[in-house]
Amino acid sequence: MWIKLIITIVTLFLLFDEYFKIFDKVIKKNRRRVVLLILAVLAVFSLIDVIIQVNEGENLVKKANTIIIQSDSLIGNTNSIIKDLERNIEKVEKSGKNIVVMDSVLRQVRDTVDNQVELLKRATKKSIELVRLEEKKFEQDEAKIYIPTISMKIVNNKDLDTSYYYFKFNYMNVGERTGTKLNFDIKGLYFDDFSDYRVFNLPMLSMEDIPARGGQQVFRKVNLDKSLFFSKNHWLLFSINCSYQDKITEKKISYKTVLISSKLKGEETKFVQIIDEVFANNINRKLFKLGLHDYLIEIK
Repeated sequence: MWIKLIITIVTLFLLFDEYFKIFDKVIKKNRRRVVLLILAVLAVFSLIDVIIQVNEGENLVKKANTIIIQSDSLIGNTNSIIKDLERNIEKVEKSGKNIVVMDSVLRQVRDTVDNQVELLKRATKKSIELVRLEEKKFEQDEAKIYIPTISMKIVNNKDLDTSYYYFKFNYMNVGERTGTKLNFDIKGLYFDDFSDYRVFNLPMLSMEDIPARGGQQVFRKVNLDKSLFFSKNHWLLFSINCSYQDKITEKKISYKTVLISSKLKGEETKFVQIIDEVFANNINRKLFKLGLHDYLIEIK
């Protein structure tokens, strides 16, 4: 930079002298030397400047070559990156296709699973319903003691004490399982509109196990004079409480029935269950007033 500055100054000085003739004021002999000296200096500095420019040019060429080499390397790397990107794009496209296929497969699997789940839900509901039905059936199959009204009679028993009548009835197990630990508690009430009444209990009766669809006949002595069984103004009421267990579940079950005579005619006396609610409530009020709670009639 400073070489160019010196050359520029010398050149300007020579031009300035060309117009203003500064060297004319100097001895001509010395003027020639001065000019030659200035030209020599100018030539030297010009040569130096040329050499510097050549060197700089070579450096620029080297830099350019370096840049070109680096550019080639960069282009090579860029091409490699582009190729990698192309390969990656191809892989991504392939992966995308695979994902589409996989998504389709997954949808099919999901639909299949949903169908299986729906079928499982239906099967579960059916299983629950079957279990419920089985439980209901199991419950319905428990031992059920039943006393038919038609089997209840007042009878003579020639094999026992003929001084008294006997209360006879049949009981049966209408369930599908055996009944066990049977106990019958039978209470009797002889009355005429409750102005005259007599309470009597029949002996407690314990029975053996009764199988499903099995039955048995029972005779229980009634401690009333036989003549009382022919009164048109009196009624005879029996309250039968039966307690037992289902042999499988050991569930405690109770059964109660209340029967009343239609007319007292000795061995022709018939009994009926009270199903008339008004009639039952009327009798219950009188029984409750007399404290005869064990004879209260239950209307279902």
